[in-house]
Parts: sequence; C-alpha cells; structure tokens
Amino acid sequence: MGVRIKPKRSETSSSTPGTSDIEVGEIAVNITDQKIFIRKSDDNIIELANASGIGDVVDDTSPQLGGNLDLNGNDIVSTSNADIDIIPNGTGDINLGADTVQVGDNNANATITTQGTGDLILNTNNGTNSGVISILDGANGNITITPNGSGNVVLDGLSFPNSDGSAGQFLKTDGSAALAFADVSGSFTKMDAITTDGSTAYTLNVSSSAFTSATTNGTIVSVNGVTQAPVDAYAISGSTITFTEALSSSDTIDYIIAMETTAIGTPGDGTVTAAKLDTGLKSFTEDTFTGDGSDTTFTLSVAPPSDTSILVSVSGVIQPAGNYSLSSTTLTFSTAPPNDAAIRVLHLGFTASVSSISDGSVTSAKLATALKTFTEDTFTGDGSDTTFTLSVAPPSDTSILVFLDGVSQPAGNYSVSSTTLTFSTAPPDSVAIRVLHLGFTGSSAAITDGGVTINKFASEVFKRRAWEEKDGNFTAVAGGAYLIDVSSAALTATLPASPSLGDEVRFLDATGSAGTNNITVGRNSQKINGNAADLTVSTNSAAFSLVYYNATYGWRYTEV
Repeated sequence: MGVRIKPKRSETSSSTPGTSDIEVGEIAVNITDQKIFIRKSDDNIIELANASGIGDVVDDTSPQLGGNLDLNGNDIVSTSNADIDIIPNGTGDINLGADTVQVGDNNANATITTQGTGDLILNTNNGTNSGVISILDGANGNITITPNGSGNVVLDGLSFPNSDGSAGQFLKTDGSAALAFADVSGSFTKMDAITTDGSTAYTLNVSSSAFTSATTNGTIVSVNGVTQAPVDAYAISGSTITFTEALSSSDTIDYIIAMETTAIGTPGDGTVTAAKLDTGLKSFTEDTFTGDGSDTTFTLSVAPPSDTSILVSVSGVIQPAGNYSLSSTTLTFSTAPPNDAAIRVLHLGFTASVSSISDGSVTSAKLATALKTFTEDTFTGDGSDTTFTLSVAPPSDTSILVFLDGVSQPAGNYSVSSTTLTFSTAPPDSVAIRVLHLGFTGSSAAITDGGVTINKFASEVFKRRAWEEKDGNFTAVAGGAYLIDVSSAALTATLPASPSLGDEVRFLDATGSAGTNNITVGRNSQKINGNAADLTVSTNSAAFSLVYYNATYGWRYTEV
C-alpha cells in the first residue's frame, strides 16, 4: 500500500499560510486559488506554483515581464484601428536602441507630431548638441519645409518670407532678422545661362556675346542655391569665370550678376557737404618765406595745378598772377621780393587723391576744372565806369576776390548781378582791377574726374573762405577772414575760445583807420605771440593773420 501525503490546505480564497501554519520545508496548498506554498529556512513563505495560470493576457490587470520580450518575428498590433500607446511612468523616456527607426506603412506619407500643443524638438546626444542633425532624401528629391498658414520658416534666427518674390529679386534683411524679397538697386547685368560639364572654367556671355566688364569682387554668383564667395570660390578674368573646384553636370549655376561701377548715382545739388571733402580740400596748405632782396625762386611744399590756384602775398599785399609764375613746386617772382618781406603762399586746396565717395574722399580728380584752376578777370579803371563784365557769373559777392592795385576790396565796395560787377565808386583812372573767382561755377551730371561742380557743394563749403565785414565788437571763428571798419569807432575782435592746432584767423583794416580808432584783438585766455596780453593794432590799413600753435606760444603771426 502506497504512502499518502496530505499537505496542510485551505479553501479560503487569497489565504496565504504563515510561519505558525507550516514548518520549514513543509508544503501548504490553497485549493481555491490553486496555489502551492513552502516555508524556507529563513522563514519566508514563497509560492511554488499557480495551477490556475492566466487564460488571457487581458485577465492580468497589471502584468509585468520577468525578462526581455521576444516577439519571435511577430508584430505588436491593435484591432479596430486603435492606437498603440507606449507610456513610460513619470519622467521616464522611451529609448529606441536602433540605428534606424522607420515610420509609416505601405509607402504612405508618415507624420511625426506632438500630443498636444508642445513643440517638436530634434537634438543629439540627449540634448548636449554634440552631434549633427542631417535631413536627407533619396533619388535627388527635394526637402520641403512648409509652415502652416501664414507662418514663416525660421533658420538660425532668420525669418524667411512665406511667398515667392518677383523674378530677379534678392533676399534682403531689415536688420532685425526678417528677410524679404527686394529689387536690386543700381545697375547690373545678368549673364546668360551656363550649362556645367565637369570643368572649372566657363565663358561669360550676355545675349550670346562675350561679356568682359565683370570683376571678381563685382559679381554675385549662385551655384546650387548657394551664393559663392569671390576669390575663394571663383575668379574672373576677361570674359572667363574660373571656379576653384570643377562643377559636375549635376551642378547648377543659378545666376551670375555683374554689378556696374556707376551704380553710386549722381549727388543732388547741395548734397556734397564739407564732411564729404578730403582734408586737402578744406584745410588749405600754406607756405611762408622771407625775402632777401635777391632771390626770385622759392620751393613750395606741394605743386599747385596752376598759377591762379594759389594766393600769393608779399608783406600783406596780394600779388596779381602776372607778378609770378609756377613750374611744379617752384614759385618764381618776376622781381625779387624786398629784404625781410613776409611772403605767404596759400594753396586753395585740390591736391589730395582718394578712390571712393565717402567722408573726406572728394578729390582733385573728381572736381571740374573751374574748381581747381580759378578764373581771373582783369580790367583797368578810367575814373568814371563803375560796371565791368565778368567772364563767368559768380554765385555770390563773397565767392570772388576783388583787388584795386593789389589791395583787396571789402564786399561792401561792390556788388554782383550775374556777370556784371558794379563798384559803389568808380575805380580811379589807370587803376589795375583784378577779379579772382574762387571756383564753383561749372556744371556736371555725374561724379567723374573733373565732374564735381559748385551745385554739388553745400554752402558751408565755400563760405569758409568768404570775407566778412565788421564795424562793431565781435568774436572771430577759426577760418574766418574779417574786413574791419573802424572809420567811426574802435572795436574789439575776440579770438576763438579753445582753438586747435592750425586754426587761422585773418584781419584787414579795410578803411585804413586803425591809427585813429585802434583795433583790439582779444586773446580770449590764450597767448598772442607768446605774450599773455591783448593785441592792439594802431597801423592804418594793417593786414595780418594769426595761426594757433599751442598753449606756450598761443596765436602766431603768419603775415603782417
């Protein structure tokens, strides 16, 4: 007869034996739950078997895997078009440990979207940005980025327009990261289409004729939608463009545009201001010498373009052009200036040279002849005639210098109407009348060599050299020239405050009355000729200039 083993048992559902129910190694059975338990030596009660099992996975409301799930070539599918949700707990992530992740089925378009209103973000290496995100397509297909509705494509902060522009337009930024299509300003020429063939050199044509006016830095070249860098990516010589790397037959030259050098336009009348002039056109060079009674030749610091583009004075008296001649930098007097005579040569600018129109860049080559070879008219007085006809019409009374026997006349002694010069009093018989036009009379439509005329200059440019008449106390300004009337009373001319090196002021006793009514030059806290005292002028018809040097010497005489 066999041995019959009857383990301890229970028919109470969900009942689990305790240490008081079974001994170590003893087995207990829950008949209702169909479970077998055993007590271990550490007093833990473990479940050895579950005879009931699970009839369907759906019966387990909280299933857990004890190991990896091997699909064994099968798929995870849903029924009734239901979604398959993979939802990690809390902040957990879903990791797809594969080199390639495929979406979509049966060649249908696939959509990757967010669940809700959040953004879709692609990054590398868990957001450390240490990798590269590449968007590739097969079979030479395009990659299309289409925002919804009126949205724009924003790449690296730059917002691109959401509609195409007109033919020939280009993308232009507004300085705030917004791009828009705009017309190309200025004059340009677009080359004929070029078919690439694997070579580096191609011929530039316009209307099937060779185009030779393009330059490397004066062109815009686009290949495969990418603008190429001049010099680095290509160079142009004559009608040939040569790329640094050969272009294959699959490459496309989108366009080649040659910019014209005349696209700067024509300045409007009155728009060329002092700021646009080169220093040589507004800070006039001055040479000074002292006569010795024998020397007739003197060497200038720069070569003037003509005899009439300098003002020459000897002991304060302006000399007519017939008293001297020029050859390069050599000034030759017809008669040697007297011993100790102060010789002053003022260059009327127009000696510098620059290449582009920017502040300080309008040079001699850009000026009309009338702006650097000044017109001179000469007449002889007869004691009765007050009107004389000039060869050109000056723009104002102060844009000419008028001399009677070498003595400069104040603007109040004459007037100008078109080409008619009218004196308030007829010049005496046999008096030499000299009229020097300070330029600004020509006319030109574009900035080419010799093409900048008076109408292109703002008034501040030429008023710099105009003489002003003064008959009462006043404060002089740097660059000022003053015809002083002290026929009725003395006056004080105060020098400019805070002068700079090279500032110059000129004075002339126009009425020849300083001996009776003195002219006082107020030093305005600066020294005059090294002395901390005002200057008193008591010589009739005195004419002199003061140039500021430094705090030690102050204002220095340049001519007396």
